Amino acid sequence: MPRTSNGNLKVPTSEEARINGAKGGKASAEARKEKKRLQESLNKLLSCKIDTDNLININEDFRRSGIDTSKMKVADLLALAQVLNGIKGSQGAFCLIRDSIGEKPVEEQKINVSEIPKITIARKDN
Repeated sequence: MPRTSNGNLKVPTSEEARINGAKGGKASAEARKEKKRLQESLNKLLSCKIDTDNLININEDFRRSGIDTSKMKVADLLALAQVLNGIKGSQGAFCLIRDSIGEKPVEEQKINVSEIPKITIARKDN
């Protein structure tokens, strides 16, 4: 049986619902833009040519590849740290980067319906 409202819940008017929906849509679009920007940043980092003999001058390698490290956001620096960990051999960093750039493998299982056994349950009468 449904409860009746005791006045604690405010049902928004159609105008308020429209305004709130627009706010949510704008926030969602902003989140998608930020995710895309981070994905592009990771792709740029992954496409850089790096002198592996001298990782101390890695900022110079990025500058030559067109990446300005002075304007990086915290997320970009974290992505850079993951790339460097991946270079050093961290499998977890590799998986995180792979998944972040949209190359996560899809796990699928195919089930043949004709091969499913039929189950019968015998009922015991008293």
